[in-house]
Amino acid sequence: MRIVFVLPKHLQNPSGGFKAIYELADRLAGRGHRVVVVHPRRLAPAGGFVDRLKAFTWESRVRLRRAPPVPWFRFRHRVELRFVPDLRETHLPDADCIVASSWQTAEAVAGLAAKKGRKILYAMDFEHYWTASKGERRRISQALAGPFLRIASSPAVAALLADLGLTVAATAEPAIDPATFGLDIPPERRSRTLVGFPLRSESFKGSNDAFLAIEILRRKRRGMELRAFGYAPVETMPLGLRPPVIGYLARSDDAALRRFYNEIAIFLLPSHFEGWGLPALEAMACGAAVVATDCSGVDAFARAGETAWRVPKQSPQATARALERLFDDQELRLRLAHAGHREAQGYSWEATVDRFEAQLLAAG
Repeated sequence: MRIVFVLPKHLQNPSGGFKAIYELADRLAGRGHRVVVVHPRRLAPAGGFVDRLKAFTWESRVRLRRAPPVPWFRFRHRVELRFVPDLRETHLPDADCIVASSWQTAEAVAGLAAKKGRKILYAMDFEHYWTASKGERRRISQALAGPFLRIASSPAVAALLADLGLTVAATAEPAIDPATFGLDIPPERRSRTLVGFPLRSESFKGSNDAFLAIEILRRKRRGMELRAFGYAPVETMPLGLRPPVIGYLARSDDAALRRFYNEIAIFLLPSHFEGWGLPALEAMACGAAVVATDCSGVDAFARAGETAWRVPKQSPQATARALERLFDDQELRLRLAHAGHREAQGYSWEATVDRFEAQLLAAG
């Protein structure tokens, strides 16, 4: 089967959504399908001579600048990566199925000719929908309602689509590869007050809430150790929490993230909205006890008091209390860490690809 995935752009740094698309593409190629992943420079055609010239030379510049073009993901099978000026039909190959990966690409794919393939939407737009303005939310709804067979990337996304009155053919969650994320350092051997969290520039990711919770605790717990990973500039951190006060892992690949997750005792996910919350699942797979907000995207695997500790979102005080509870209650931290590790083993890429492939074969 000829399968085309359409991304909204090319990213030089890791992203959970892009990682899921690359993983699906790679594993489908491993099953004998011919797979192309399309990266547009822009969604719409360039305007003006200079901009058109940049669009014309864009693929060459990407490949010269980046070798390989996606350095943070390792493809194991033959997947063709295309870099196109925009998402006009002439830039997209003919296929049996074409998969839109966002509401922006759904707008472009919806009107394509039949020769471009059966239209599939792998919906990942949970955070974008809930943080959009009223006008943009209406536009997102219209894009998601296009002529697609819809596959949700999580139960939370499936519920959103259902609330919009849209049918969902299947749910295929981003999963864990045990060869990539696993337990190297037993939770018992970790410093109980070593906390890690993702640093993100988007306000709905809750980094400021994490900083406020940490400031509350720093006045009480002198031995607390802090680490963060992400792609936001160090300047986005409060002055008192910039390196070397906090260890910062920037532009990390999966190997570096595995070391990060295995060293920390507690992983904090402070998001206001998450469609799936893959970093929390990765941290669980590596044996960190997870403290997560009550954003619905992690509900499937971060069950309160069983596999994770849950706190209200946008509540630094509650977050600080939860972290302190796990600092002091070693038995609770270890119970959550081991239960979370077992939970993560239930999310395999093979099962996810099975569900995704079954929908493509039925549609194609």
